[in-house]
This record gives sequence, C-alpha cells and structure tokens, in this order.
Amino acid sequence: MSTFSHRSAVLFMAFIAILAWMALGMQLNLMISNLKDAELTNLQLTARFFSYFTILTNLLAAINLTFLLAFPVSGVARFFARPSMQTAIAVYLVVVCVGYNLLLRDLWHPTGLQFWIDELLHDVIPLLFLVYWLFFVLKGKLNTMHPISWLLFPVLYLLFILMRGSVDGFYPYPFMHVEEIGYRAVLQNSGWLLLAFVITSYFFVAIDKLLYRRKQRTVIT
Repeated sequence: MSTFSHRSAVLFMAFIAILAWMALGMQLNLMISNLKDAELTNLQLTARFFSYFTILTNLLAAINLTFLLAFPVSGVARFFARPSMQTAIAVYLVVVCVGYNLLLRDLWHPTGLQFWIDELLHDVIPLLFLVYWLFFVLKGKLNTMHPISWLLFPVLYLLFILMRGSVDGFYPYPFMHVEEIGYRAVLQNSGWLLLAFVITSYFFVAIDKLLYRRKQRTVIT
C-alpha cells in the first residue's frame, strides 16, 4: 500500500470511528433522557440500549477501527485486522441497513436529533464501512466456509434476546416479540433473517474474489 493510500485509509477509518462513537454516545444519552420516566434505572436503560442489533454492530465497527488505529500491534487489533473479521462486520452492517429500510423505517418517524442519529446508525455508518471494505480491506483471503462462522454472532444475539425477553418481557424488534406474535412466527422471522445473512455473506465472498482477480490481472498486465 502506498503512503498516500495508507494515509487515506487511516483518515477514512478515523472518520468512521468518530462518527460511530459520536452516534452511539448520543443515542445512549437520548434513550436515557427519553425513558427517564419509564420507572427504569439507568442500568436497565443501558441494558436495553445494548439489546439492539444496530447498536451492537455499530459498536463492533467502532471498536474494530479504534483498535486498528490506536493499538495496531495489540492482539485485539490483529484479531480485527483479519479480512474475514472486517468482512463479517461489513456484512452485519449491510444487513442492518437493508433490514431497517425494508422492515422498520415505516414503523416510526423520528424527528430532530433522533432522526439524524437514526440515519447515522442505520445508513451512513454502514455505507461508509462498506466503502472502507471495498477500497481498503485486503482481498483474496475469504473462502466459502467463512459465512458459516459469521452466523455465530447473529445466532448468539437471537438466543440472547429470546432469553432476556422471557425474563423481563422486552424485545427490541416487533418481528422478535414472542409475547405478541408467538414463538413460531419469531422462529420463522429469525430463519428468514439468518438466510439474509447467509446470502449477503456469500455475496461479499463473491465480490472479494472478483476484486482480487481483477487486481491480479492488473498487476500482471
């Protein structure tokens, strides 16, 4: 990587990380402020905050980029630097973006600051991370088994939400609300979502191979 491209990557990564941390911080503060009369403690509100897949994926992206930039030789940074890990995060964010715009956008209409935070978390940061993946993540390192391992995170998330919902009755998304639509519908919805993760994952693997072959042809030429 040339000095110019390395500098561009660092600046772009820093920009995404700053946006992500800023959006996450504002969303947490806004949630606590808006629900302070809901007879919930700040700890309970914070727990709800971390129950949203959107929050967790944006947090994962922010932590990923922060460690790569600030602690590049650490074990955590080496873990996040792997193309498979970076691609997994890109997959999660793309599913968040597409899923929100197809399934959830019409269910509520935020205004003011909440509107802008919503756009950052669901559209802007996922799209910026996708651009980062396209231009700055090493290609040619993925295989057809990686998408299977990438399912671990959404599967664990699903199990976590079902367990915590059975305890306090809180489900972050309507298509996961067992008490309203039942376990059968929730499992069907979850199956479709996991299928979306698989399809998106293999799409990324295909793009990775395509970009790698194109780069190889360019180098040979």
